[in-house]
Amino acid sequence: MRVTVATLTPLLVIGIVTAPATAAHASGEDCSTKYGAFGPCASGLIGDGGVSISAHDQQPESSGGGQPNRGEQKPRPEAQGFVVPPPVPRGRMAADVDVPCTPSARLSGGGQCSDGQHAFLPPARGPSKPADPVPVVAAVPAVSLADVAQFVPRDASIRSQPNGWAIVGAPVNLFTDATPQVVDGVLLGRPAQVRFVPVSFAWDHGDGTSTTVVGPGASWRELGQQDFTPTDTSHVYESVGDRQVSLTISYSPAYRFDGGGWQQIAGPLPVQVGPVTIRVLQGSTVLVGGACGERDAGPGCP
Repeated sequence: MRVTVATLTPLLVIGIVTAPATAAHASGEDCSTKYGAFGPCASGLIGDGGVSISAHDQQPESSGGGQPNRGEQKPRPEAQGFVVPPPVPRGRMAADVDVPCTPSARLSGGGQCSDGQHAFLPPARGPSKPADPVPVVAAVPAVSLADVAQFVPRDASIRSQPNGWAIVGAPVNLFTDATPQVVDGVLLGRPAQVRFVPVSFAWDHGDGTSTTVVGPGASWRELGQQDFTPTDTSHVYESVGDRQVSLTISYSPAYRFDGGGWQQIAGPLPVQVGPVTIRVLQGSTVLVGGACGERDAGPGCP
């Protein structure tokens, strides 16, 4: 007679059984009885509080009449709950980061410590298409006042009312015809335009006095004023004699290449105009019969 002896294998139990098993459970038949075979055998039990699973290895063994003993099974549980397998050692890789860590501890950067020594980072993403390179623009050397001095306009003139003379004690009106100008030329070896805008006017009256104004001035007629009345640019001489009047115009320069935007140059560029001679005379009042210079002018006219 053959006797069957059950050789136990590791037992895995899942769940928590809190009540006896009910009728809803797996078949309790022996694997060799149900399927007529030996080898690994697994069975389970469903209870009100959980599920129990067991496994063993069924081997034949002689007993008396040589018939297998199908009723004897001795499953033995080996572990309870979920068991975390130990980390698998591996060699150091280029992506590893040396940081203190414990096995299976997650890092803030997404890596994992598998051997307790190195932080194994997640695989890097595939290379992406690089951005288009920024076009390189040739640097333009800095332009100074000395570079544009050759373009400065020098055609401004000094004008006066009365023209070339003045009367002691009476205002003489001084003004200039300077206006903003754009001059074409070659700057730093390239075709360029240079713009000059007058921003201030410093008058030297030739008698030891001077004044600075922001405008070029204008004639009495353009200002809508009577002759010999004060203006922003007029001056009164206190004595007779010839006076050398000069004017310094301060220009604000800017330049551009190829019709581009204007580039301002720091600092004003002063340009001197004149001098011109103003003869200061002594005036007197006389009675005449008519306007001097006309045919019927009476005595007293020069």
